[in-house]
Amino acid sequence: MEDLGDVIQRKTWTVEEFLSQLDELEEDAKRLSHEERERIPEFSGDWSEKSVRKHLSEVARAVKNPIKFKNKERLEQIGVRTDGIADDVLGDTSGLDKVVELFLEVREISESLMPGDYLAIWLKEGTESARQKLEEVVNAKPAFERVLGSEVIEELGSELLRRSMEDVSFLSEAETAILRFTRLDGFGVVLDWGSDSDEFLIGLKESWNGIQRIQEEYGVSREEIQEVLGGETLLETSSLLEKMDQEYSERKRKLSEEWQTYAITLESLGETVLEPPETLGELGEAIENLRNECLERLGESGLSLLRFIKGKDEFPDIGIEEIKKALEALRPFFLKSLTEVS
Repeated sequence: MEDLGDVIQRKTWTVEEFLSQLDELEEDAKRLSHEERERIPEFSGDWSEKSVRKHLSEVARAVKNPIKFKNKERLEQIGVRTDGIADDVLGDTSGLDKVVELFLEVREISESLMPGDYLAIWLKEGTESARQKLEEVVNAKPAFERVLGSEVIEELGSELLRRSMEDVSFLSEAETAILRFTRLDGFGVVLDWGSDSDEFLIGLKESWNGIQRIQEEYGVSREEIQEVLGGETLLETSSLLEKMDQEYSERKRKLSEEWQTYAITLESLGETVLEPPETLGELGEAIENLRNECLERLGESGLSLLRFIKGKDEFPDIGIEEIKKALEALRPFFLKSLTEVS
């Protein structure tokens, strides 16, 4: 155990050290203006050695570097942590004047942007860098207000704001993500936030792109898609859309083959056939129109025989005379086919 006398001696030396520092600081403080002396912090902690030493350090900063201390105090008053900010930054009064002005403009947009947290980070790179980043936020005020005013789940809104504050150029992607969220919600998709924000944003993108593809490529109605996706999670939606795409693609392939059968037949008979439409509904209507034209030119027997030749149907139940008439009607088709082969 340490001897009591040694403890008292050591404490005495510590007190003498503190008194010596105070005497020096008192002399320095006499050269300060009244306003600068007013900013010297008052002691408010416990009387432990650690607390007193910390207070003396703060007093020393206020006395020896009044400008830096003033700027430090100014930043802390608006909610900016100054730990880690270099002295040369705290000494740049003109630079900080502009930074604080812009900061207050950003804070007026919304406190939820947490500008104080970001400014503490940006100031570590200097006042010029902080000014540029704050100006970017101020100039993007309308976009930030749109993101803030969107009706998305809280977790998504917070994540989009965080990424946008870190990089203002992300705002465009943020608004796109909000649009995708809103439209998927309109289809009845259950949009619960998970633990992985990147996965959620990718899911929004892939699901909405999948819906757009099915609508544009196949002409599937909103109601039909909603009937499949309603009540499903975002993860389930992606797999369901992939399955739907495969099914519609196969249906379109078969319809395209049928369209080609009638189109080639009519072209061999000297008819001009337009390009096939893209959507399933329009393609089905075009097939029906081509089929009716084939019926007019070939008759039911000729069309049935042609489908048999192409492997689409069984041999038609017709008599010899009907077969003869059908073959005569199909003669141009066979001649064209033989010419193309030769």
